[in-house]
Amino acid sequence: MKVLFLDIDGVLNCMCPTPMQDNDWIDLDEWRYGFNPDLVARLRYVIGNTDCKIVFSSSWRHHKTYAPYQPDRNWRDVLAQKLRRERDGIFVGETPSDPKGIRGLEINQWLSEHPEVESFCVVDDEVVDILPYVDNSRVVKTDMTVGLTKDRADCIIDVLNGKGR
Repeated sequence: MKVLFLDIDGVLNCMCPTPMQDNDWIDLDEWRYGFNPDLVARLRYVIGNTDCKIVFSSSWRHHKTYAPYQPDRNWRDVLAQKLRRERDGIFVGETPSDPKGIRGLEINQWLSEHPEVESFCVVDDEVVDILPYVDNSRVVKTDMTVGLTKDRADCIIDVLNGKGR
């Protein structure tokens, strides 16, 4: 199984001025966040070229969320719909919580509990707590001002398909 450890902020949303529709937004506790449709399309491109599964390493995994236009659905359902995938078929888990919040350790713990993983990649805009614990060649850093670019998506594909970077 190929696994992509996915952060949300700075990857699927960013500070870029892409127009977003009402159904691109979700409420996360008392804040409003969105899934940028262009960035989600790039994640769809990654999934289509790797057949990877998603493990959430984002802080979003700690929040109960729901879409204001469909309050019975949470953000995972909204993202699955935007990815055009069944939630249970694409999302295979989330990293456990490390007491110190060190995501590299959380990723390693998840991997140690899942020996079926053949290949993995981490995509995140903040990697300071990841790089000391995860092989640099498996980490793809995004820029929070632009999110998941085509170039970064291609890097993820190369890592997951074993072509290196």
